[in-house]
Amino acid sequence: MIPRIYDNSFTAYESNGLGLLVDAISCQVEEESNGDFELTLVYPFNGSFFYALKQDNLIKADASDTLKGQLFRIDTISKPLNGQVTVYAKHISFDLAKNSLNEDVNEKNIKCENAGKHMLQKSDADSRFSIESNIEMLGNYSMDRKTDCLSAIAGTRGSLIDTFGNGPKLLRDNFTISVLNRRGKDDNTLIAYKKNITGFTLEEDYSEIINVIKPYATVTDEEGNESPIYIDEIGVKSSRYVEGDIVKSQWMDFSDKFDEDEKPTKEKLKNLAEKYFNNNNCDLPKMTYKIEFQPLSQTEEYKEDGLYELEHIGMDDSVYIVNSKYGIREQARVIKTTYNVLAEKYISIELGDPKTTLGSIINKSNDDTVTKDEVKEIIKNNKKDYPNTLPAIPVITIDRAGFKTVSLSWEYDNKPYYSYEVYASQEQGFTPNAFDLIFKGQASAFLHEVECAQTWYYKVRAVNTYGNATNFSEEVSATTTKISDAAEYFQEAAIESALIGSLNADVINAGKLKGTFIDARNLTVEDGNGNVTFSVSSDAIVRMIQGLIDISDEGIRINLQDSESNIVGYVIYDGQGVQIFTNNDEPISSFHREGAYTEKLVTDKLICSQVVQIADFNGCPLDWYIAPTATGEGTGKDKNNKANSLKDVLRHIKQYGYKFNNVITIHIEENCILNEDVVIQDFMGTLFKIVLGKNVVINCKKFKVEDLLSRMTIEYDADKRLVAGEITQTDYNNYPIINLVDSSLENYVFSASNVNYVEIKGIRFHGVEGTTGIGSFAASNIVIDNCDFSGVDKCVVADGQSKVSLGWSSGNVEKIASVYNGSIFTSSRIIPKYSDNEMVYVSENAIFIPNTNGYTQFDTLYTPTTTSTSTNITDNICIDTANLYTLVEGEGEEDEQTVPRKGYTGQGKYKENSKSHRGYIKLPVSVIKDVLSNKKEYNVKLRMTRLNTEHGYNSKTPHPIIRAVGGSSGTTDYWDSNIKFARGETQDITLPASIVQAIEKGATSLELFVNSNQLEQYSFYGDVSLIVEGTNSNPGEEDKPSGPVGTGETAYNATGTTTANLNVRKGAGVNYGIITTLPQGTTVTIVAKDNATGWYKISYNGAYGYVSNKYITITSTGTTIDPTIIQDFPYADEMVEVGLTYWRVCDNEYTQGQSWSQGFTYRSANTPLSGSCTADQDVADSLWVAVTRSGKTRHYKAIDCSTFAGMMTKGLEYVNGPYANKTNFTNFRKNILQKSSKKWAFNMVKADGTWAREAAAQCEYFDRVGLGIVYYRNVDTGKTYGSKGSTDDNFSPIKKGDLIFYSKKDSSGNWKQPNRYMKVSHVAVCYGDNSSGKKSVIESTNGTTSKNHTFDDGTTINAGIRIVSIAGTSGYADDIVMVVRPQPSHYNGTLPGGGTESGGTGGGTTGDGVTDAGTTEYTNCVSEQGTIDGNKYVYKLKTCKITAYGGDSGSACNIPLNLGRTCGSFNLPYGTKVYIPSLKGKRITDGNGKTVTCDGIFTVNDTGVGGTDFDLYMSTKSDTNAENIFGNTRREDVYILSYGSGYGYAWSYTKSYEWAYKNGTLSAYKVAFKDYIKYGGTLINFLKFKSDDKNIRNSTYWSILNS
Repeated sequence: MIPRIYDNSFTAYESNGLGLLVDAISCQVEEESNGDFELTLVYPFNGSFFYALKQDNLIKADASDTLKGQLFRIDTISKPLNGQVTVYAKHISFDLAKNSLNEDVNEKNIKCENAGKHMLQKSDADSRFSIESNIEMLGNYSMDRKTDCLSAIAGTRGSLIDTFGNGPKLLRDNFTISVLNRRGKDDNTLIAYKKNITGFTLEEDYSEIINVIKPYATVTDEEGNESPIYIDEIGVKSSRYVEGDIVKSQWMDFSDKFDEDEKPTKEKLKNLAEKYFNNNNCDLPKMTYKIEFQPLSQTEEYKEDGLYELEHIGMDDSVYIVNSKYGIREQARVIKTTYNVLAEKYISIELGDPKTTLGSIINKSNDDTVTKDEVKEIIKNNKKDYPNTLPAIPVITIDRAGFKTVSLSWEYDNKPYYSYEVYASQEQGFTPNAFDLIFKGQASAFLHEVECAQTWYYKVRAVNTYGNATNFSEEVSATTTKISDAAEYFQEAAIESALIGSLNADVINAGKLKGTFIDARNLTVEDGNGNVTFSVSSDAIVRMIQGLIDISDEGIRINLQDSESNIVGYVIYDGQGVQIFTNNDEPISSFHREGAYTEKLVTDKLICSQVVQIADFNGCPLDWYIAPTATGEGTGKDKNNKANSLKDVLRHIKQYGYKFNNVITIHIEENCILNEDVVIQDFMGTLFKIVLGKNVVINCKKFKVEDLLSRMTIEYDADKRLVAGEITQTDYNNYPIINLVDSSLENYVFSASNVNYVEIKGIRFHGVEGTTGIGSFAASNIVIDNCDFSGVDKCVVADGQSKVSLGWSSGNVEKIASVYNGSIFTSSRIIPKYSDNEMVYVSENAIFIPNTNGYTQFDTLYTPTTTSTSTNITDNICIDTANLYTLVEGEGEEDEQTVPRKGYTGQGKYKENSKSHRGYIKLPVSVIKDVLSNKKEYNVKLRMTRLNTEHGYNSKTPHPIIRAVGGSSGTTDYWDSNIKFARGETQDITLPASIVQAIEKGATSLELFVNSNQLEQYSFYGDVSLIVEGTNSNPGEEDKPSGPVGTGETAYNATGTTTANLNVRKGAGVNYGIITTLPQGTTVTIVAKDNATGWYKISYNGAYGYVSNKYITITSTGTTIDPTIIQDFPYADEMVEVGLTYWRVCDNEYTQGQSWSQGFTYRSANTPLSGSCTADQDVADSLWVAVTRSGKTRHYKAIDCSTFAGMMTKGLEYVNGPYANKTNFTNFRKNILQKSSKKWAFNMVKADGTWAREAAAQCEYFDRVGLGIVYYRNVDTGKTYGSKGSTDDNFSPIKKGDLIFYSKKDSSGNWKQPNRYMKVSHVAVCYGDNSSGKKSVIESTNGTTSKNHTFDDGTTINAGIRIVSIAGTSGYADDIVMVVRPQPSHYNGTLPGGGTESGGTGGGTTGDGVTDAGTTEYTNCVSEQGTIDGNKYVYKLKTCKITAYGGDSGSACNIPLNLGRTCGSFNLPYGTKVYIPSLKGKRITDGNGKTVTCDGIFTVNDTGVGGTDFDLYMSTKSDTNAENIFGNTRREDVYILSYGSGYGYAWSYTKSYEWAYKNGTLSAYKVAFKDYIKYGGTLINFLKFKSDDKNIRNSTYWSILNS
């Protein structure tokens, strides 16, 4: 398994998280039985996810082949060494060590599992943790509240494993902790331990050994006197005791081993001592065996003795070990495993805690003797796919009997499942036994080394993998020889040792031939079947054949076998490469120096770090061009086809490939204005250049460069440097500028992550308050020269071992740089002007290299200019030829013109009896979606060129007929373009609304097909592009409709309901971009009609948009919202009190041992409402402000005015907000739109439903909604209405709880925020009158505050929050531009148009009439839309339990009881209408004689009973009568037609059970509840409106109902 990395904020781990750690050098998991459980990861600096290796982040990896996907929390990270770090992570179960009990635990007569559950319930442990156990015994479990949860399970006296069972074992599977009687299993595997086996070691503990027992017993005489009896002073020695051993003796009392009437004797004491040795092995050391598989696998014993079996056992499994050193066979359990995560196998295991039994002494009797045969018999061979056959009985031959050797050979069948055993004895006619075995293996010959003048007898047999054997061969014999008298003339001689200068012999038969140098020719070696297995030819060419392998001078040939051992092919490896052939010598695949070839590649798993196309090889141009207006094709590929979008050019380059061998240059011509976000990633090669001309403006929300394996430059060739004294304002303005329009996506104007080298020259970087000019992350290397920084707090942030050099640049910032985590920053002596006391902030493990020549500061020349940012960009999305093809279908002949075509698309028939052509254009869905999302309005065209090559009509006759296929909208009808093409002609086809809508909804392809006039329509098309024409959105500016009634519109006040999932667009027509989608059944407020199209203009989510009038049903007219009527805010005291909870703690200092106890200081960047804020200290984007005075650093939480105002409108007191602790912060960051449950709490949002981060965006929110505005002064237009009052009347129009917005100027008279809405730069909330009776505000500010933090050296910094009167210089009364009072429509979810703060989407019939597929949101709850029995539904509830009730109990809301028409339910708004198909047309007559025919539609007007989903009102008489009418309980699907509004909500199941519990009736629910929940339940899972039941399965009620 490849490990995965997750941020600590993740709560689900099924996905790949932040990514796969494919760069990991090694990864292993070590687990000890009931002990440590740790992952160790070695990872390179330049790995893709090095930045994510932070403390508390999570790594997911396998812990063994059975314990998969375990989570490990990063604990420590080593210091960098040799380009890599080592990461240590503890199993997620160790989180419990950080959670303590909240109260003492005292449980009596309880099972282990229940004790564990109760313990967790009384702790602050994560609710995902659970305890399971199979231990049935009861026990008393007590634990002190000061104990942590992990110790309560297994780490202290009285823990679960100490209290229950007999030495239970823990199984830790992520959040589930199992306490088991036994985790592992007994395995019959038997292995033999021997000395000096590499990888198999024995550790011996002699500390408790006893080799001498001194037994005694107490004797009581008839008079009751006691006296001891001893053997002697020496005692009883162990049978293993050897004279000279160190004596380790112990006295032992055996009195209790004698019966009352039995008299102890010395002989009996001796027997008892010997028996104790036998039973307890106390004379042996405590033994632990360690198996290291890698070195062990290289030994003969690994397979011979069955040690490979150990690779398949797990924690707590037991095996039998034969220890020849001590002559014992003992049982040992696995007590520790070390697992290689990347290789997916064990590195090592340890076996210990042996438990010997009686009779374990190996040599006690012959029956106990363990031989290798017994070992092999016990170990089951895994090769069960081999046949259970035997070869012929082998015939053995004596090849030579020498002086001290006998050469043997035998007939040999070369099969992998046969081996041969050779037995030898000096006794003629012997019966072979284990002691006679001299060879076992797969061979056909053996050299037996003996003594001279000996006679030996031999037998051989064959054995298969099943342990079956042939009969033994006939016995043969051989005698070695020796001549005693050397002087005797002899024909044959045996000489023990001889020194011969030169030996010339016709034939030499040698048992063993040794030599430092052997010069041999024509040397051959044969096996027992006469086959040559090794040879040396006369010209010294060597050939060796072994099994399936043949090695010769031509290469290495390996034969390939099928499952029946038939040769089916072979592999050749030679100096050219590797080739694979069939048995008929036909090539299948090759890998050689020139490349690779494969005829067919079938693989279950392909792991490849990179598969890339080389752009240069595919014809990629090296120079690309961007101009203010696109020309030609608009692709940018040359000067005749210039693009007007950088994103377009990047997309087209990637179509050629991601890698390039030459320099790629993008030229952005002067005066270009690009309004688009830029992401440059994944390119590889030499150099990637972007050259900008004069006056180029890039307005964006992000400009990111990431994961580049090439150098990159972004440059402007300036005539004069920015820091040159003679530069003019005109020269400065010629410099291109990258302008970050807001910080909703990024806190950096430009950022680089995991980039080898970026050089930036001659660029201006302009941002907004709280942002940084350039961010460098993940070991990126950036060189900055001749650049300018304005509107940002810092020039540079460097993090994650990055390197940044800043040279000869200008600007005006608070701080030059912040450097973190192993990064290095350096600068020239010419630097931007900075205002902070500290030029560069450097964390402990980072480096700043100061300039030794001092510094000269250069201010920026930036002045706000009103530059039009509106650009009309045409996006040309080229369709790759691989995504164009044509298929043939239908009846007819096939000929040379009627075949599938690749590389182009077409339609029609070649001739009358031919098959028809259907053309396909596969669409790049994600690219199209990205382009459309950046448009205000657009038209979509299809550009095609008719081919010159096809047969058929040469005239300008064919006209493409097109439809869209795929996506959530399904398939459209065919549409005739009526655009006729001549051969070779290129034309643009403007696509109709139906196809455009389908493309918007993710259509995957366009199809061409004709049903009539197919001969005339026969044509093919290539060079296909999708052209999107229209005005790009301006990043940072809202391009949605403003104001209720615009030009060309008529006011129309009405309320309506959507009849489909309806697209809300930026203009009145389908050619305008989609803002959002409203679910079917949504109530909207209509404010105007478009005169030209009839489309409705609606107010939603505090904004305006347009919807098609075809999909709105008018429910009422005349609805008017009068913005001039301002209601008082009755909750002003509560809202201000929320703010005071922050003010009271703002000046707190850190309390030892209490994390997050510090107060605040003001900073506009990186608050909990910022895009990338993090909770860690001293890292980039940290929430914490580090302040150093006199060498000591303190940390405070950053807060600013808009964040403070947001916490108040959200109703989040300090203790419940994101500043109180890390848990709150992490949960808040998951959804920053969350707010408190206070009835007045509300979010200030932008028109797209996202949080309004800056004060200006919050001001724009209230202006957009147009409600509650007390005072308004637009500094841009001069428009003013209302009054803020004055000092004379104590600003009487402003009331407590009002939000006050300011537009301020700096000391030079320039607007502080010239580019924001109404130039707003600050927000405060009216506090009411202070103690002096003066109207005041409570605000977060960087100005003078009464509360401060004082350092040891006497210096202070502000605590970020103050209360100050509006009058006077600190109140800035003259800068007030808006005062707004929260209105009911702000906080009750009824903003004009019936919208909410976040909008919504759904499935079903969507957008101007298209259909979406449903998705399961909760168990048995499906967001699915459609029509059933003529009823349009918006949601489907599966397997609902339906019951009936009666009587006259009334209703829970203002909807009265209605026989056969109303029902009780749960978790739904009252007024919700549902349809139950089985009840349509059902006629009922109740006990009072009332008759009604049901239409199947029921309105929820009450809460049901806790064991059902819907309780239908079916009788006016009684429950019993209703049940008789309705019959048995029903289970069926129910369809929601519409949701109710304004009546309140039915109870949750939790509330129902709470009521029953308090009234003593909950136990009566048990049977009904168990019947209800057996299919998983339905509405108990439905959390769309109420979340009470989110944790119901962990509640007390759940335990009672399931008891």
